[in-house]
Amino acid sequence: KLISEAVDLLTDDVKAQQSDTISLVASYPEQSLDSMTNRRFMDNAINVCVCTTKIAIREGYAGESLRAVSLAGLLHDIGMLAPDNKKRASAEDLFRQPHDDAYRKHTQIGYTLLQQQSRFSPMSAIYTLQHHERIDGSGFPHGLKGDEIHRASSWIGLIDEFDQNVRQGILPHQALE
Repeated sequence: KLISEAVDLLTDDVKAQQSDTISLVASYPEQSLDSMTNRRFMDNAINVCVCTTKIAIREGYAGESLRAVSLAGLLHDIGMLAPDNKKRASAEDLFRQPHDDAYRKHTQIGYTLLQQQSRFSPMSAIYTLQHHERIDGSGFPHGLKGDEIHRASSWIGLIDEFDQNVRQGILPHQALE
């Protein structure tokens, strides 16, 4: 029941903010990705959103805070598709490990895009910015450590990494390691 309510909440939010959400989620993939990559991108976005929402509910998030986490889960990689990302996403770029500068910039670009949308919670932008930060400081864009990283950002990053590993053929129990 809680997941259903969260999905309803997210759906209502998307409907209410159609111009913002549709322009960020739907138009970028159509303009910049082939259909296979578009499918992978959207599947990842939905998987991360649903799993992050489930964790947030279990952790007691509700209302605006739940909405912020859910939207960040859905939009966490939107910076990969933005026109101002000089290296547009290809199938290889979108799902690779974070070794090059163009890939590493997507969190900052996504953060900026979400900040510009007045109807999105500022926390959604922060979660998006931090989703590649790692507890040991090895992540990006700022090399944050431990408690400097918001918990919801860590959930998004963990679920995103798990989803990417499974899509690359790693067995789920191995991806958990």
